[in-house]
Amino acid sequence: MGSIEKRNGFMGFVVNVEPKARIDMKDFVDYIKKESISSAEKLKNEFEKGIDGIGILPFIYPTMKTPLGKKLGLRFCLVKKKFAIIYAVDENKKLVQIFRVKHTSSDIKKIKKNEIN
Repeated sequence: MGSIEKRNGFMGFVVNVEPKARIDMKDFVDYIKKESISSAEKLKNEFEKGIDGIGILPFIYPTMKTPLGKKLGLRFCLVKKKFAIIYAVDENKKLVQIFRVKHTSSDIKKIKKNEIN
């Protein structure tokens, strides 16, 4: 299963949402759906808004200050202050790769390289 490509207009960046990130989002939405279908739908929409925002202005969100984050140029976009969309930008290729979506209660600073490949 390959990554999902999505093109955004403003700056022309292509956004690839990697399978692990899609699974992360689906798992969070499915978990919320057990309690509230409408809340799950809202969360799904918020994830999509976050992805759209990253595609439009990918450099607006902060970089991760960890050694791995600095090495790979990882950034994160917070969704509802509870979820972090972790991604990297290749400005030359006009490409954004979304690697993972993590709950902020997990320490996103401790993300390992094998979690984003």
